[in-house]
Amino acid sequence: MKRQELLEIFPTQTYFSSQQVRKFFPSLTSQHLYYRQQTAKIVQIRRWWYAIRDRLVQEEDLREIANHIYHPSYVSLETALRYYNFIPEIVPSVTSITTRKTQSFVSDVSIFYYHSITSQYLRWYELLHYDDRTILMAEPEKAIIDYLYYHHEMDDADAFDEWRIDSDEVRMVIDREKLEYYGQRYSNQKLRERVNRFIAYIYEDVV
Repeated sequence: MKRQELLEIFPTQTYFSSQQVRKFFPSLTSQHLYYRQQTAKIVQIRRWWYAIRDRLVQEEDLREIANHIYHPSYVSLETALRYYNFIPEIVPSVTSITTRKTQSFVSDVSIFYYHSITSQYLRWYELLHYDDRTILMAEPEKAIIDYLYYHHEMDDADAFDEWRIDSDEVRMVIDREKLEYYGQRYSNQKLRERVNRFIAYIYEDVV
């Protein structure tokens, strides 16, 4: 399995699984893959998943990779908030929500974080299309609620100020009624209160 052969097999895809590549090289062993890593042909993302080294990896590639290497999951939290221009910080990792256990994978490609949630809340994400690929991404309202779900300290105006969220951008992008509706679907009373405080903060309501 030479690098050029990988490029021909995966002309646009920047990552692959050992199962995918064995369709073309049935005799390929784990030792062969390990050797390719040592000779700088490929880089391991996590067990059984690899990227072609030196092939340009865009943010869209990393989000697509995140969807596939730990399934089911969708991109959310800081990565989604940055995607919607709600926060100013560049996010060096990819953050996702999953029904599996909380996990992270560190590689030369990126760091992939997965936060566990119950299956009833693995919802309100959308399918984004980039050329010939698709990415599961939290809706903007759900990305905010996911963040508030895991950050109990986000409880008042001071905390929201420190968050440095762009209120103008949030008001322009989100549907307030949808944000309220999603928040009320959670059984966690404290989370519902945090969502209501955030809405009041963004829309400068009096509560």
